[in-house]
Amino acid sequence: MAVRQLTNSGDLRAAAIAPSGRYLAWVSRSPTGLESISVSDLINGSSRVVLRTDHEVLKDLAFSPDEDFVYYGSLDRNTPTAAVNEQRVSLLGGESAPVIKGVDGAITFVDRDKRICFAREREDGQLSFLSADADDGSNEKVLATVEGRNQ
Repeated sequence: MAVRQLTNSGDLRAAAIAPSGRYLAWVSRSPTGLESISVSDLINGSSRVVLRTDHEVLKDLAFSPDEDFVYYGSLDRNTPTAAVNEQRVSLLGGESAPVIKGVDGAITFVDRDKRICFAREREDGQLSFLSADADDGSNEKVLATVEGRNQ
């Protein structure tokens, strides 16, 4: 096994490795507050920025199982109490697409990779674990609900 440095910017905020191990995605923040998601191809060494934003905080990266998309949590920088919204962007870049609102933490893929699983804290303080269609967040189903963090 060989170990090598993949970035040297020193401003990484989150990272994920694709299921195949071929790609690395990471969030960085510039000194001016611009956040971006970059993707490196670990085989050929190329890198590209797939998303830039100056009004969101980006977090909780995950690759889709087919490695066509990077999923990420997005929080409105100007509304600190806002819920985290899960979005996705193509590995090639372009416009991001909303997937689901009100996610607490990272997502994972289930059911032959067609659904995502995630947590959401309810207004009454209980924590629900849900699944939804991975493409657009439709067909939400509650899998379990437990006493919340504050109880």
